[in-house]
Order: sequence, then structure tokens, then C-alpha cells
Amino acid sequence: LAGADVVLATSLAIYQARRRLNSEVVHVPHGVDVEHFSEAASAGLRMPDDAAAIPRPVLGFWGMIQDWVDIDLLVNVARLRPDWSILLIGEALADVSRLAALPNVHLLGRRAYAQLPAYAKAIDVGLIPFCESELTRAVNPIKLREYLAAGLPVVSTPLPEAERLAGWVSIARGAEEFTAACERELTENSPEKAAQRRAGMQTETWRAKVEAISEHVMQRCNRRALA
Repeated sequence: LAGADVVLATSLAIYQARRRLNSEVVHVPHGVDVEHFSEAASAGLRMPDDAAAIPRPVLGFWGMIQDWVDIDLLVNVARLRPDWSILLIGEALADVSRLAALPNVHLLGRRAYAQLPAYAKAIDVGLIPFCESELTRAVNPIKLREYLAAGLPVVSTPLPEAERLAGWVSIARGAEEFTAACERELTENSPEKAAQRRAGMQTETWRAKVEAISEHVMQRCNRRALA
């Protein structure tokens, strides 16, 4: 890090922690393929059969189910609202036996990236149920912008990068608060709000991130040329 010409930090926590090692650290959060995930709003996109059969409302998550996912939180939300369904898409590398034992939790395993917009059509609220730890305080989940680009309301545990998008994301701690936040999002969501979320991600595309990175690199090159 100390010897690099430019260092890219995907979260503000990493940016702040590494600035002491190199003054050329720049904060460039993850982007999102807006065009891809906006397909969730297409009337012609067919919902996958395994998701279409799940009773609504559906709280959904996609990504690796690893030890940073708060299994206790998901179990408790599922028990508090047995009339809701929780859909989990992704390889499970943590013990999910307690989730698998609940009738309203649906573990589908891994699905192709290309299929995610179709699965988003089956989801009413996107979840980021991460444990609070040193790791997650520095993480910037790519799924956050993917959910929003698909038009989904989002409920997250208190992650700094989720809190930075507080205008688009509900932040909640603990099962009861998390459940209440999901209830609000289910009640208040509308096609207009979904369209606003998708529009809000237009400035967060990967192309926009490449342009930002290119600008930082060129500025650094110009400074070196003048030195």
C-alpha cells in the first residue's frame, strides 16, 4: 500500500484506515449493472418456478451464506412472522440447519448471476442481515446496489456503507426492529418508489466507477509528470 501510486478503497472505513499509509487512497464504492438488474421490472421477464411457488410476501437475500450472515436474526424474524417467507439464494458455508428446519424459510442454493433479476421479481424486500463486526463495518455489499437497481426496498443491519444510503435503505438492529422495518417497507412500497430506486442507481453504474477511477489515475500520472 505504501508503495502504490493509487489505492482504491471500496468502503469509507477502509479509506479512512489506509490514509495513514498512503495519501493517494481514493474512495470508490462498488458499482452495479443497472441495465441487468432493472430487468426485474420487465413484464416479459418470467419468475423462476421455484420462486414463484413461494407464498408472498417474500423477504429475499442473495450471496454467500457465510459466518458474517446473522443466522440468529433470520431465524427469529422467520419465527416472529410465520406468515412471511424468507428466500435465501447462495452457497451456504455456515450452519443453516435451524433455518432449513423452518417451514417459511426457503434455501435455494446457488443460482446464476444471469437469473438474479428474475428472482428479484419474486422478492418483496431485499435483506442485508449481516452480523456487526470489524469485518462488516468495513464491508460494502455489492448486493445493496443490486437490490436497489432491481427496484427493491432494502432492510439492513447497521453497516456503515448501508447507513450512507439511508435515504434508500432502512437500518434496523435486532429481530423485532428488523421485522418492523420489513413491515414498513412492505406497507409503504409502490411502483413509483421502485422506479425511484432504479433511477437513483443510474449514477452508480460500473461505467461511472471506471470513469472515476480513470480520473484519479490520470490525476496521479499528471502529478508525477510535473514532479
